[in-house]
Amino acid sequence: MRQAGGGAIVNAGSIGSFVGQLNTPAYIASKGAVALLTKSLALDYGRDGIRVNCICPGITDTPMLREHMGQGELGEKNICERLARVPLGKILYPDDVARAVLYLVSDDSTGITGITHVIDGGLLAAAEYNIPSQRTARISHNVDHPLRAFPLQVVPRPSDISKGHRYCGGGCLLERCCTELALRMQRLSGISVARMQEPGRTDLAIG
Repeated sequence: MRQAGGGAIVNAGSIGSFVGQLNTPAYIASKGAVALLTKSLALDYGRDGIRVNCICPGITDTPMLREHMGQGELGEKNICERLARVPLGKILYPDDVARAVLYLVSDDSTGITGITHVIDGGLLAAAEYNIPSQRTARISHNVDHPLRAFPLQVVPRPSDISKGHRYCGGGCLLERCCTELALRMQRLSGISVARMQEPGRTDLAIG
């Protein structure tokens, strides 16, 4: 990125970057670390023209959410109970997060660096909020998402990112969700997408 004259990095945090959660101390600690790592890197690389920001999704329809909340009617009931604490009263989808990422890597956000960008439907806005949602938790069980039809180029190492690429680190979203984010960005803007594979991680190169 330095050689290319700059770029944009988007790290994947979570609403767990700001608050605690039952029975997930390692997860919460890691997400809190991602938030402050983002700010630190923004300072370190700002003079190189590299912007570093972090997305922090709330209740998002991902395989990890369904695994955590349960399957079928029980899972949807559990999710609806959680959505009662969300002012917008609806579940988020990878598309919603993808739009935020697209903004942070685009020229529309050239003056933005070092932020934690929350996409949570207002969940963190209030200390107390619990109004049953009139909406149904429309959980998609379709693994053959139409966006998966787009080809993905596999890039083995971050050093292989060519000039002009932007780097999006995958964190809280599982691999399938990470793929949907990439493909959504490709569909919205026509930018090229590559998935970087290293042991224990799935990241995206965007350019």
